[in-house]
Amino acid sequence: MKFFCAVLVAVLAAVLYYGMYEMRNSYGNGDMCSGFDMPNAAILGLAPSAEDMSPEGPLCKNPKIMEDPDEYCIYGDICIAPPGHHLGYERLLIKVLKDQAEAWNRSNSSAVLKPKTVPLKRKVIFQIKDHNGVAHDWDMPVEDEDELRGTFGIYLHKFIQDFYLRSRFFCLSDIDIKWDSGDEAMAMLKLMMSGKNTLWGHIPPPLAVWEDVTSDITLSRFVFVGMPHLLIDTVDEGNVGSVEGVKFMVDMSYMRDLEVRDGFEKYGAIAYFADDATLRAIFWSHGNKLVTPNDAEWEHAKWAFRVSAMTGITLVQHLVKLHLMSANFVTDSVRRHLNTDHPLRLFMKPFTYRTISINFAASSALAGEFGLLHRATGFTYAGLTAGFTYAYKTVRAESFEHFLGRLNDPALEELQERHGRFPCAQDAREFVHIVSTFVRGYVEEYYPTDAALLADKAVVETYDAIMIGHGDIGKGAWDIPSGVESLTGRDALIHMITYFIFQVTAEHNVVGKVSEYLADAEFTSGAIRPGRERGDVQKSMMAAAIAISTGLTQPLITNDFTHLLLRDDHFEVTKECFDTFRREMSALGDRINERNKGREWVCNHYNPHNTESSISI
Repeated sequence: MKFFCAVLVAVLAAVLYYGMYEMRNSYGNGDMCSGFDMPNAAILGLAPSAEDMSPEGPLCKNPKIMEDPDEYCIYGDICIAPPGHHLGYERLLIKVLKDQAEAWNRSNSSAVLKPKTVPLKRKVIFQIKDHNGVAHDWDMPVEDEDELRGTFGIYLHKFIQDFYLRSRFFCLSDIDIKWDSGDEAMAMLKLMMSGKNTLWGHIPPPLAVWEDVTSDITLSRFVFVGMPHLLIDTVDEGNVGSVEGVKFMVDMSYMRDLEVRDGFEKYGAIAYFADDATLRAIFWSHGNKLVTPNDAEWEHAKWAFRVSAMTGITLVQHLVKLHLMSANFVTDSVRRHLNTDHPLRLFMKPFTYRTISINFAASSALAGEFGLLHRATGFTYAGLTAGFTYAYKTVRAESFEHFLGRLNDPALEELQERHGRFPCAQDAREFVHIVSTFVRGYVEEYYPTDAALLADKAVVETYDAIMIGHGDIGKGAWDIPSGVESLTGRDALIHMITYFIFQVTAEHNVVGKVSEYLADAEFTSGAIRPGRERGDVQKSMMAAAIAISTGLTQPLITNDFTHLLLRDDHFEVTKECFDTFRREMSALGDRINERNKGREWVCNHYNPHNTESSISI
């Protein structure tokens, strides 16, 4: 029997290896244009003619992505070099992710079904060290009521994820191939991301258009209306070194302590701005110096900041804060402690839809060794895990009052009033107000008093589980209390749910929709090479892969979810809550569209017309 099993395993391994080899040769042959209707290729804006995108054209057969040789790694130790191409893995990855995006996409609320009872299976994803250096297992639920797979399906899915998205069968080799120009890089990146006859076929459409991406003013716009705008701090002193008139800053300097592989600079930078959002100086961590516009290192310092901001926010605010903490804790707690017909669980369903599947995919694809984030960045795996440890030590759920305070910061309000350069806050405040009113109307319909709420043990258990997840009760292993307020009545529950909905919808737009930045290799990249201000070919392809992985769409927040509601004595009121929410969100989207027509810097992060109802990758 043992001999038979050994033979069977060997045969299966051979079949798997052959299949991998064939897929790699089929999809890794440089034909990036399969699936295009070539006569209409010009609509993509990728090339002046369809001939350029023919199977033998300069884009589809770009030699920079077809260099020999490539290598396979068997469990990271044994490498063999069959005939092939340098970047075969990256091309294979892009093809696989495009196929997954097409199979996944569901943008209709009818796909969101009522809750089901499912097994509470969990799996350890990785280990994180606490402030005392003690390692703790980080486990997550793996069985999603929206994507039922069973035990076999879970492990098959995990195997597929490991094989393609964090595979040890493919060497992690940093191949330094340069683009000839930014235009060449942009054309290839658009081609990689595109679907059939659509420029953004496999990724979310960009929320803004970016031109002259290397200029000082573009970096200011990136900070004040782009993904770093929720991290802006004020500078009380007004001076930084010899630079006067500094009012605002974004600090990514913690990244200087994260180890990188040979051939890359360390991350880390602090950008400083005047009271009108003009960029004044950058502290460049790798060079350990304050750089100003007249210095020779100015362009490189700006590049280091853009790359550090993109990479650090993706790791800390996007992956850890939103996916592995907020969305994970709330969804897991709701499904463990509330019955399938509990009114609060039904209310939360649109905002937790597919979250477990999404988070399991994100943790597998992005977080692990040899995963997308490890390959797309310059981190060693020790550096990457140190980044996760930093995130878990520092990111905590903030209080609702503190969150609202950030949206009403007096200095940023003055910036908007005087210069019109912080427009997002107005949109965010209105978004939060609509959500808060919606949540309050529903909660108070079922719980007319605080005592009625506190008498519901299932709700109390759910809330406590969320607090434990965030480290508040007993302060967990981190000895850092969160800002989740104690459940003293309805207001605390309303605040928690409001902030949660904001995070998995609007805030995820801010930190998770990155295609507009990654589509240009001169805007940002996953790693910094000495003396360069443009991503290399390999890192550009991995950036395209990450952008495609964010294209797994969810239903929009403006969809109709009233089919989920209980048909009980409260139905008339709860249905009106949902209907009013939809109308007000749609109206907000229309107002933001009108505002953007007159704005110097467009902000679409809080536009409900672009916002999904639950977290996506």
